[in-house]
Amino acid sequence: MTGDELSEEIDFENMKDFPGCSSTKIKIKDKFFKLIKVNGIKDVAKVLEEIKINPNFCDYLEVMACPGGCIGGGGQPLSKDVDIIEKRIQALSHIGKSKEVKTAHHNMIVQMIYKEYLNNQDRINLVCRTNFKKRKRGVCKILPPGSH
Repeated sequence: MTGDELSEEIDFENMKDFPGCSSTKIKIKDKFFKLIKVNGIKDVAKVLEEIKINPNFCDYLEVMACPGGCIGGGGQPLSKDVDIIEKRIQALSHIGKSKEVKTAHHNMIVQMIYKEYLNNQDRINLVCRTNFKKRKRGVCKILPPGSH
């Protein structure tokens, strides 16, 4: 937003009234922004209801479909054991904190992709942008076996 780097790590705290959610505030120039992170689709509804009532509830909302984000989801061995998931969270957090590069715009591979491939606005728009338009709801039909 400003071209400046964040001066500190962002620490999220669990929200008592919103299980599965955590929040933090960051200051950019002279304005504070409230960020909320939701872990798991089942906890999204309560946050969205709060936003309907109070549109200023947060400035940025990140929704991760899996509990714990990717830690508890895609590409990971599935486990319902809270201890295993917690150990995975701690290990990945430790790895993340020990890395020098913590932001995408400092990642050498991302920089190379922008320099060599995403080097003009048309390509950036093609790959990185999307548009949505309202469509009529379709009707699902069950096809008889062998008809497709």
